[in-house]
Amino acid sequence: MSEVKHKIMPKFICLFWPKRFIAITLASNLVCYREEKWRTHEGCRAHEAVHCRQIKEKGWLKFMITYIWYSIRHGYKSNPYEIEARSESKFP
Repeated sequence: MSEVKHKIMPKFICLFWPKRFIAITLASNLVCYREEKWRTHEGCRAHEAVHCRQIKEKGWLKFMITYIWYSIRHGYKSNPYEIEARSESKFP
């Protein structure tokens, strides 16, 4: 099992990345954060850890396609993957 890498997003990406999104899980072992304060925030890390697990369980491609579909169909807040991550991590 590989260890999860917690990285800070490059500044130029942050210019285009919506401010309300503070982190993104790119793979089962890679999470990128907008700022250092989120990289070290226990609740945020727990939320992203749920997404890491979801990717491992579903597989990267299936997770990404389904995540995008759920976001289009239900909206970000009502995306079942986000609901699960918020519920398990107790982090909005």
